[in-house]
Amino acid sequence: MAYIVRHPGIVESTGNRCLRIRMVQSSGCGACRARGCCPSADARESLVDVPAADASSYRVGDAVWVTGRLSMARRAVCWAYVFPFLIVLSSLVLFLGLGLAEAAAAGLSLALLAPYYAGLWLCRKRMARRFVLSVTPA
Repeated sequence: MAYIVRHPGIVESTGNRCLRIRMVQSSGCGACRARGCCPSADARESLVDVPAADASSYRVGDAVWVTGRLSMARRAVCWAYVFPFLIVLSSLVLFLGLGLAEAAAAGLSLALLAPYYAGLWLCRKRMARRFVLSVTPA
């Protein structure tokens, strides 16, 4: 059985075989009645472009489900968080082992993230083929 991750969303715009969907990600306290006056109630909105062959059948404001495979979500977490953490940690240990000062080692370790994220950005089209989302009406 394929494990599926689903998030609710609202269609923001429709294009040629593509939908722009607004997804609201909220914390566990999103259903609390006091969330309007609570400073810890955090909700983030994100816009996602999802290819859809039947994009013309959706209208702006339609409620939809954005779905993807769990393995894809795990892979995304690795690329976004695990690999950068390993780069920073291993380079910090290396630079400290080479005798650099702590501030210089920390600065160089953090500076290594710039080429990493630049490489991800350059490979975005190739990665988009591996991270495929789908849309179904809610």
